[in-house]
Amino acid sequence: MKKVNRLFKKIVLIIFCLIAFISAFQIATHKKESLLIGGENIALMDHEKKYQAVNQPLEINKKKQKPMEKKEKIKTKQIIATQNPNVIQSYLDTSWKPIGTKQTEPHIFSFDNNSQDRIEMRKVISNTLHINATNIEEWWLSMYGPNDVEAYVSNRETNQHYRVLISWVVSKGYQAKQVDELHFLPEQWQ
Repeated sequence: MKKVNRLFKKIVLIIFCLIAFISAFQIATHKKESLLIGGENIALMDHEKKYQAVNQPLEINKKKQKPMEKKEKIKTKQIIATQNPNVIQSYLDTSWKPIGTKQTEPHIFSFDNNSQDRIEMRKVISNTLHINATNIEEWWLSMYGPNDVEAYVSNRETNQHYRVLISWVVSKGYQAKQVDELHFLPEQWQ
């Protein structure tokens, strides 16, 4: 038992000596550092010098950094109040612009499936809803006013239904005017 106690004391002494040696080595190789203590910045110098108060903030990057400018996204989507119980949400967006056209004036409305007019109607509906044209199911397109078209469409992927109002702008093409997100399509297309 005495041998175990002696061995244990020797191991403790060796560990203590190692800790003391490592601590002395770290102090000897210690470089200048700065620590933020309280409000002032206190610089810790070599062990031969005393503590010296430094009133200047520690500068890591000498270049003055400009504050990041926030680009505020202007909200252009406007919700339209509606009393229609079938409408989930009705809105317009002031950023909607005419899509351009290959057609000449005077404009003639055509609902023929492959006409240039119908192709441009599909394009403005697709752009307005942010849905790929191949994912749009067209249920009904008709005149809604002298230069306006009403379109009932669905998103094939989500099965969300929409009523989209578009308007012909002379020499500039179709432009979206309003979108109604619908709970369901009118009865004639269900």
